[in-house]
Amino acid sequence: MKIEVNNLQKSFEKGDLSVDVIKGVDFIIHSGETVAITGPSGSGKTTLLQIIGLLDSPTSGSVSIDGKNETISKERRKASLRNQYFGFVYQFHHLIPEFTAIENVMMPLLVRNQSISKSGKKSEEILKEIGMDHRLNHKPHELSGGECQRVAIARALVTEPQFILADEPTGNLDPKASLNIFNQFMDLKDTIGSALILVTHDQTLAEKMSTVYKIDGGILIRK
Repeated sequence: MKIEVNNLQKSFEKGDLSVDVIKGVDFIIHSGETVAITGPSGSGKTTLLQIIGLLDSPTSGSVSIDGKNETISKERRKASLRNQYFGFVYQFHHLIPEFTAIENVMMPLLVRNQSISKSGKKSEEILKEIGMDHRLNHKPHELSGGECQRVAIARALVTEPQFILADEPTGNLDPKASLNIFNQFMDLKDTIGSALILVTHDQTLAEKMSTVYKIDGGILIRK
C-alpha cells in the first residue's frame, strides 16, 4: 500500500495577501517505510502532515492512496479512510479527560463497530506492551505527561494502521523520556509493519528514519 503526493500546494489568505505555505510538494511512501520531515517552526510541516492524513485540503495537487485521488473525496469517505488506514499521534496527547486510559485506546475500535469486549481486550494488550498495564483505569489527570503520551501512541496503533502520522510526538518530554517513548513507539510500529511519517525538530530522532526531508520556504527537499 502507498500514499502518493503530487504537486501539493497550500495557500492561506491573510487580508489582501496570499501566503504560500506548501509549494509543489511531491513524494511517495510505502507501507513499512519511515520518513522524517524536519524544518523550522512555521515552515508548513504540520500543514503537510494534516493534508496527507486527509484532515485538511490542499489548494491544489493531490493525495492518492493506492492510486486513487482522495483529496476530492467526500468528508464521510475521508473520515472512514482516516479510521481504517491512519493512526495519528500529536505533541499534545488529546486524550478524552473523562475516559480512562483503556477507554481512550478503545475509541478507534468502537468507531469501527467492534464489540466492547473485543475492543477492551485488544486495548489492554497494547497498553501492556508499553508498560501501562498498571494504569488501565486511570484518567489523564492521574497520569504523567509521558504516560499520557504512551496512551496516545497506543490509541494510534491499536487499529494496526497502514500509516502512522506523528507530529512532534515527544516534543513535550525531556530527552531521556523522549527517547524511551520513541523506542517503544518504533517497537510497536515494527510489530505492525506500518509506515511512519514523523514531523520533528529533534535531529537525533530524525536520523533514525530511513528517509529524511526538510521543508523550508514551502519546498520539500530530501536530505
